[in-house]
Amino acid sequence: MKINITQTQIQNALPKIEKGLSQYCWLQNYYKTHNISKDIIFQTKFNAFYRVRRNELWRNEYYNLFERSKSSSIFFENILNNIYDFSHRIEASFTSKLLATIQPDFPILDKFVLENTNLSLPKTYEKNRLEKTIVVYNKLVKQFNDFCATDDAQYLFKTFCAYYPNVKISKTKMIDFILWQTR
Repeated sequence: MKINITQTQIQNALPKIEKGLSQYCWLQNYYKTHNISKDIIFQTKFNAFYRVRRNELWRNEYYNLFERSKSSSIFFENILNNIYDFSHRIEASFTSKLLATIQPDFPILDKFVLENTNLSLPKTYEKNRLEKTIVVYNKLVKQFNDFCATDDAQYLFKTFCAYYPNVKISKTKMIDFILWQTR
């Protein structure tokens, strides 16, 4: 499968992302210079932007992991396993959000992106869910990389930069924003 976004979808999505884009840029600038394991301002804004609706214990563990991850090489698989260790849940979306914040060339894996890429996460009853989730994420990364070489992607990047000339974000994040608004 591949990412398939039309020029019309790109044009329709661009005006819808302004508020989210502003929030995203704030998060990207802020987390680098603050201890986010203790920073309620960052956590509140991150929770609102990424719709983190987990209990306080989960959030404490997540933001501790987030802070530790800022200073090391991180991979989707490692984060996913760390979150599983403290929550006993396979949190693919929140794993990808942590990874993509620290390494913006990696995509977000959420229901809107999955819908637009014809990918799906394994069902809760499936065996080897952790491993299958990693495979799905790797397929998503490949789709993003393959899409970047297309004419549609070049149109997306050019149009995005023209619409938001003062915003400097990764090409992956541009795709994420457009996919998130293409419902």
